[in-house]
Amino acid sequence: MAFANSGDGNMGWFKRQRKKASLSAANISDKKPAQDKLIDSEAFVSEAIAYKKDLVAAKDFAALSSLWKEKNFPYRMRVQDPFSDAYRNEVLDVYQRLVDTEYDVANELTSTHLSPEDFARGYPWMSNDMGVVASELGKAVQGFRALAQFTPDAKSVIEFGVGWGNTAVPLARAGLDVCAVDIDEAFLKRTAGEAKALSTSVRTLHADFLEAARNPGQRYDVALFSSSFHHCLEFEELLRAIKENVLTENGCIAFFAEPISNGMSFPWGLRYDGEAVWAITCNKWLELGFSEDFFRELMARVGFSVEPIPDPSGLSGAGWLARSL
Repeated sequence: MAFANSGDGNMGWFKRQRKKASLSAANISDKKPAQDKLIDSEAFVSEAIAYKKDLVAAKDFAALSSLWKEKNFPYRMRVQDPFSDAYRNEVLDVYQRLVDTEYDVANELTSTHLSPEDFARGYPWMSNDMGVVASELGKAVQGFRALAQFTPDAKSVIEFGVGWGNTAVPLARAGLDVCAVDIDEAFLKRTAGEAKALSTSVRTLHADFLEAARNPGQRYDVALFSSSFHHCLEFEELLRAIKENVLTENGCIAFFAEPISNGMSFPWGLRYDGEAVWAITCNKWLELGFSEDFFRELMARVGFSVEPIPDPSGLSGAGWLARSL
């Protein structure tokens, strides 16, 4: 299947399919790169920009995915304190040098890149790839089983970054009170429409994550992230807002298919695997990754304890459940 030209090289076909998806947590190595193998952030930018030329020249998805697997650019951050403004500024500086523009949350909008036919069919079905379908459905299965096991009394869920609604709509069909948050209004309308067609309902909130967490409208038993938390730059502020404004007294946060692994070469920052570099340089998406140690420290700093959630499908990697300390 050939790519359609999208104005940023021959990336259109897969860009239309990939709604803010990320490299599955199951595909991120737990083995941390050796320090003597790391390059500095300046070298990372140079190599990533050169790599983009190969990505743009890819003739089909097979060629593109092969490039993703071949390349990895582990680098070190210059600033040492991951909670400092200087560290955050370094992450933003690397991003700006990669894409030649400052980061804006509006970069995460995706629906405008979709054809009407693909938008109607939906993801993962429009991929025509059983592996992609299995991986996407695996995320939902992991989420349903986790809610049944860890939060059996939950009555309400708010999903941040609902995308195609592949988790939100089934949760609503199962009888939960569901609110879907997304910056992309077209996906919210699609999710609400899918729910209505199945004789259920999903309330929607058109806002970025931080706006929604500050003004959720009501409290929820579960706040859910699935391949979405790593797109939020203000993640610590977001977590504090969720704790203060969103969760019920015994509420929790569930994270699925997020790039959290001690295989990262730094506490947090822009990921350096081939697919992430493609997503950043060709689409201007924010593709963060977190070391497990940093993630645990971050959650404790905000006032949460965390525990891993098993992945029964073996497709999405371990999830995480956070409860207030």
